[in-house]
Amino acid sequence: MIWSDPREKMAKNLVRRGSATMDEILEANFGEWPPRGLEIIGKNDQVVQIMSIRELDREDYDGYPLYLRLWGMINIEDEGKAELAHGRKIGISKFLSFKNTLLGRSSLNSLLGHEGTHILQGDHYYRADEIFGTKNAEMVWAEQ
Repeated sequence: MIWSDPREKMAKNLVRRGSATMDEILEANFGEWPPRGLEIIGKNDQVVQIMSIRELDREDYDGYPLYLRLWGMINIEDEGKAELAHGRKIGISKFLSFKNTLLGRSSLNSLLGHEGTHILQGDHYYRADEIFGTKNAEMVWAEQ
């Protein structure tokens, strides 16, 4: 049963709280942090906001024509979405989380981990941009 998985419990608590550090997101995904066999030096205390994907899409569609804003609010295809343009944010589909719960399965912990990885990729790109310039940073982004 999904509720006996401690990773799912951690993920649900982070979603309820509405924010988490990258380390907390990765811990919920792997079940422990750092994962066995990896030696991680330092902490990643960057805070990520966790919200409904509709709320995140509403922010993305601000300033767009009404029909595009409405499409962004009713689109239920995406389970999750990561954004760095206006701070670190992860949007989670409430509809799909509800559907998975009804079906007795969930992947909230891996969804958070997946979207968290996109946040880390974006951080890596912006760091590369500062150090190596935009052209070289774009090569790093394309490789990821």
